[in-house]
Amino acid sequence: MSTRRRAISSGRRFPASSLSERTLHLLDVENLVGGVVDPVRVRRMWEAYPVSVADGDLVIAAFGAERAAHGMFALPSRVRPLVGSRGRDAADRALLAEIDVAWVAARFDRVVIASGDHIFTGMALALREAGVSVMLVARSMHISASLYSACTDDRRIEMPAA
Repeated sequence: MSTRRRAISSGRRFPASSLSERTLHLLDVENLVGGVVDPVRVRRMWEAYPVSVADGDLVIAAFGAERAAHGMFALPSRVRPLVGSRGRDAADRALLAEIDVAWVAARFDRVVIASGDHIFTGMALALREAGVSVMLVARSMHISASLYSACTDDRRIEMPAA
């Protein structure tokens, strides 16, 4: 059995000329909503997401298995849900397992990491080393210093009150 990471794929083919214009959005939903995953908060998170999503972009929203059913159907159909295992950092580990840096670098000009968790620092650095611009989207006051330093740009997501 191969231990190579499975490369993500949108299932769509794009001409080489359009590939450099694309953004991969990686959303750690549990982090962005402050741990309370319910349809209302997930919908509000998507409405508050501070980065434009273009037609050719790929958006992946990760959830831990315990909370996926509570929020994944609140997102638009263009968002690809990713359900991780159970336990601590399940959504984070699922996102990391999906990313093959070489595959991403060949197809995307920019990656948006929508999470403040330090676990994504290594991936951000590897993507930058591969020539990909990395933007951080996180809640104010919930940002890992190492992840912030590893990214080339950043935005804050402000969750509206319930």
